[in-house]
Formats: sequence, structure tokens, C-alpha cells
Amino acid sequence: MLRRLFGLPSYDHNRQRQALYGLVVTQARRAELYSQMGVPDTFDGRLEMMILHLYPLHRRLLREGNAERRLSQGVFDAFFEDMDSALREAAVGDQAVPKRLQKITRVFYGHAKALDAAMDLPQEQRLAAIDAVLEGNLVDPDNTVDRSALAKYLLGSIVEIDATDLKSIVGGKFAFAPFPA
Repeated sequence: MLRRLFGLPSYDHNRQRQALYGLVVTQARRAELYSQMGVPDTFDGRLEMMILHLYPLHRRLLREGNAERRLSQGVFDAFFEDMDSALREAAVGDQAVPKRLQKITRVFYGHAKALDAAMDLPQEQRLAAIDAVLEGNLVDPDNTVDRSALAKYLLGSIVEIDATDLKSIVGGKFAFAPFPA
């Protein structure tokens, strides 16, 4: 009520976090990532795609007010609840799940830190820096990933989401970049 009184955004946190997380999941599961860009259709490959799709949204929301930062944390929490369930369904023992989730947390923040550094570079250097992040972090045992295309797509998604107005993002009306031809 106070948020509305002072003209600040008010969010139905749980509904919005689930809706935004659903958009991330839908995009991270797009067949083009695996068929055209060669991302391995494995747990690690899908995890990487989740992280790479969470990052642009997380980055954008963190630059806004407290309500948006809480929403970003809520989306992040939904991701970890989903990972917890996925690990348990994959018969990872109850004792091992927290350790795996800690590792996933480190991976996410490691990617985010490296991608933040890439985005802090001059515009003409960003694509090469993102490609280097992918080279160092993407699990690609068969060397099938078209990192160049994936880097262009990720950079385009970051730029697209950064340029989208906050109301649209919070309302789930934002888009990731189109896949490169």
C-alpha cells in the first residue's frame, strides 16, 4: 500500500518471479540452441543455457530499485528450486544436492562476473570478450558449439533486455535477441 501511495512499483512477487523464470526456461530450452548452435543436450549444456539466459535479466533488474532487485533474487531462487528438483529427480543423493547447488551458484556468479567485465569493455571489444567467456566456461566435450553465434546471440540479448523499459520487463513482455542465421 505504501509503495502505491508514493508512486513506487508494487509487484506480486511470487507470480512475477515464476512468470519471468518461465520465460527464461522457455528460451533456454529452444531447440535452435542445441541443433543450430551445437550446445550439448546434456545436463551441463542445459544448465549453461539457463545461466546464459538468466544473466541478461538478472543484470537488468539489479540496476533498478530495491523491488526489482528482490524480483531478480526471486527469479534466481526459482532457478535454484528448479535445480534442486532436477538434481533430486536425477537421483542425486540428498547429501550431495546442497554441494551441487553450491557449485551451480559459483558457476552462475563466475559467469556473471566475467560477463559483467565483458560488458564494461568498449562496445567493439565486447563480442570477443563474451566469446572468451564462453570458451572458458561452456562445457563442450565434442567441440560442437558455435561459440561465435552463441556470443552474438548472448550480446544481442543483453542489449535487447537493457533497452527494454522496466515496466515491460517486469510484466514479462521482453524478448531475447533473435538467433543468428
